[in-house]
Amino acid sequence: MTDIKALKSLAGGFKVLYAEDEPEVRNAVGRYLQKIFDRVDIAEDGKEGLKKFQEHPYDIVITDIEMPRMNGLEMAAEMKVLVPGQEIIIISAYTDPAYFLDAIRLGINGYIIKPVNYEQINMTLYKSVENLTHFRENMMYKTQLEEMVEERTRELMALERDKTRNFEKTLLALIEMIEERGSYTAGHAQRVANYAKLIAKKMGRSDAECELLYQAGILHDIGKIVTPDSILLKPGKLNDLEYKLIQEHVKVGYDLLSKIPMYKEMAEIIAYHHEHYNGRGYPYGAKGEEIPFLSRIMIVADAFDAMTTNRIYKGKKDVAEAIEEIEALSGKQFDPEVVETAVEILSKIEIPDSVNQLPMTEVEKKRFAYFYRDQVTNA
Repeated sequence: MTDIKALKSLAGGFKVLYAEDEPEVRNAVGRYLQKIFDRVDIAEDGKEGLKKFQEHPYDIVITDIEMPRMNGLEMAAEMKVLVPGQEIIIISAYTDPAYFLDAIRLGINGYIIKPVNYEQINMTLYKSVENLTHFRENMMYKTQLEEMVEERTRELMALERDKTRNFEKTLLALIEMIEERGSYTAGHAQRVANYAKLIAKKMGRSDAECELLYQAGILHDIGKIVTPDSILLKPGKLNDLEYKLIQEHVKVGYDLLSKIPMYKEMAEIIAYHHEHYNGRGYPYGAKGEEIPFLSRIMIVADAFDAMTTNRIYKGKKDVAEAIEEIEALSGKQFDPEVVETAVEILSKIEIPDSVNQLPMTEVEKKRFAYFYRDQVTNA
């Protein structure tokens, strides 16, 4: 025997729609349902029942089958279209197997035979209420679990962003340190990155490509960490061995960055930033379209900054002279297509007098001279 108190306790917050065309049955069963549930709405036929259902959500629908305007099975079918998982119980005098089969096909959750047996109603309602309660608990658990997963995901993403930012700061600090070794006012990487991005944007590259090229520009000389100071600071022409040693910075930079997933695309650009369009560059001797397009942009940007900056071993050119040299090297060192756009963009660049790579302070001058001072005479 079903415990009515347990049923009422479990079903307290549930909303029920009851459709029945026979007044006596409707009043009797309706009053009984109101003792169990907090809210019970009554409909006199299927048409009215469907209208109420469309206006308000219900946890359980209880219906007769044979009713005017729209019978219970027709109403149930419409409701299942609107809410596929709707809990529906039928109370009917019809025992024809065809009705049972229709009810099964519709996914009806309970079938009570008239005349009404309240113990049978209690058992059927208890089963429906219990199923709905478990479903709600599972949904609540699922929601809480999803919220926990989302919160944990947000925490992990925040940690990952922090790690990425810290890693980027470390790399940028490393770049600054490398530039300070041979470029006393530094800024070379930043300028190359800016020039390259401007050219790429003018050439119609996507925002993502422009940003990728900018980041690669910032990191393009990171491999110089292995280049000896005596080479970076040498005021004259490099000999063959020294030239081979400085060329190593490209491969070192690629090897360092390509092992880090977030920098792999940048590494591909950096790997070719000293190649020449005619195939006479390094380290691969790649030529033409063998050189990635973004690398071809960086090659021009890097060369332009080198030309327009005072170096230890040579004076700077003004912008017009640098543009003239870039045009002269079109098809040789540089991609002609890139040169055409670069000339338009770089012609408008103003180089501040502060852009300088010569030693300025006494400490910088002594550091520069250190490798060329005679250890015996100090000359």
